[in-house]
Amino acid sequence: MDSENSRYLKREGGGHIFICGPGDPEGFLFRGELNVDGTRTGDQIEIIQKMIHYGGNSLYLQAVRSHGGDGSPDHNPFVNHDPEQGLNKAVLDQWESWLSLMDDHGILIYFFLY
Repeated sequence: MDSENSRYLKREGGGHIFICGPGDPEGFLFRGELNVDGTRTGDQIEIIQKMIHYGGNSLYLQAVRSHGGDGSPDHNPFVNHDPEQGLNKAVLDQWESWLSLMDDHGILIYFFLY
């Protein structure tokens, strides 16, 4: 936050920032065909590359859109989509690859767990 004007965000030791990202990304983590191991074959990398190319610098994500959310029953990172079975490592690894790519390019990640 800018100490002289609380309406603005400012990088520590730097200038003001402007956050700009695509709308309607709630289903970003769940785009594409569901694979047997729970991962997705979707266009997430292409979307991230577009953001990098055109200057998008933020994205908000929802980790769980099932179980009370507005997603389908397989929109979560659990083994067999069942919270009682714990988290699916393959899904988390895939997410980590996308999140790391965004982080490496300065894209702000606003991550909702539930």
